[in-house]
Amino acid sequence: MKNGVSQGVTDALKSGRDVWFTVASRSMAPVLQPGDDVRVASLRSSVRLRFGEIICFEEDGDFFVHRFLGTMSRHGVTWLRTRGDAVRRMDRPVLIGQALGVVRAIKRDDRVINPAAGRGRAAMFLSGLFSLVEVSLFEGARAIRSAIRACLRSRPLASVSS
Repeated sequence: MKNGVSQGVTDALKSGRDVWFTVASRSMAPVLQPGDDVRVASLRSSVRLRFGEIICFEEDGDFFVHRFLGTMSRHGVTWLRTRGDAVRRMDRPVLIGQALGVVRAIKRDDRVINPAAGRGRAAMFLSGLFSLVEVSLFEGARAIRSAIRACLRSRPLASVSS
């Protein structure tokens, strides 16, 4: 695959097996760093997604490990909303069938963290909330800048006549 995850990982998840693999990108920093090992539970064995969890999905031949921020429906089709913590914008909506698994353990420096239990679960939830607020602020600032530019282009500044 283009971003470093072997076809074997996606095949295992699609067949319902849980896998360990090494994170290759910084898109989920600081929660996940390149070199961290993660255990991913196949969605076949862990069906319920919770807000803020880190999920794996495949899109256009690429493999992504990003935060799950909710669902949306269009014309009877359910889409997932996701985002990498270190990315300024939301991902394109992902068809629910493209989701492959949920991160259930993060191993860094001989320490294993369970993001689905106790403080880990609270941290995932709060990270999800922060992610939504951050995107909203970015999108709002971008919309305001665009509106100001449009106003400046379309109207001359008022002139004062004596």
